[in-house]
Amino acid sequence: RRRHTRCSRDWSSDVCSSDLAYGTEEIEYSSTTTDVNIRTYPAAWSIISTKNKSINKIVVKLKLQYSITNTHDSVRVTLHSNNSDSDVPGEIISTLGKVSFGSLETTYQEYELAFDPITISADTLYWIQIAADSVIDTNIINPAVISIPKNTSTGKYFAVTSADTSTGWLVNEDTSAFYKLFSADEDIVAK
Repeated sequence: RRRHTRCSRDWSSDVCSSDLAYGTEEIEYSSTTTDVNIRTYPAAWSIISTKNKSINKIVVKLKLQYSITNTHDSVRVTLHSNNSDSDVPGEIISTLGKVSFGSLETTYQEYELAFDPITISADTLYWIQIAADSVIDTNIINPAVISIPKNTSTGKYFAVTSADTSTGWLVNEDTSAFYKLFSADEDIVAK
């Protein structure tokens, strides 16, 4: 089993601000970014709060290479519990929102998703999962690629679905996707 480590004052191991747990969680990353294609395989990243919090908004980054015919379909973002037997995403807790394929651009853009407040418990591992609906390519020679940025982030976990593992997930330690998570408890936006 892996041991989950984090800064004792906030949700992120890379940003240690005592205000952060009250307003937002915003991860700082290394300068090296890797694109992760979520078209076929959903991805997820871990979150932990040091306090009981009510969250109500998330910002994610997405981009699209090549074009999609079914622009009305979406990328969906969900909150999951942790499967404590294997430390991978477990049962879905709530849908956080969706981004329509038609709004995706060829460079990374931030997409803000607001949702009804959800209470998360202190010192509990959760997962944010992102997955694309089925894609219909405009051009089969250049199939569409829907990507999220993945970066080094100490103490975080990033997972992609995999048929090659017993858990169905391939987990990378010290890695996370870009995101900002906002708390409904206060209107503070800390960076």
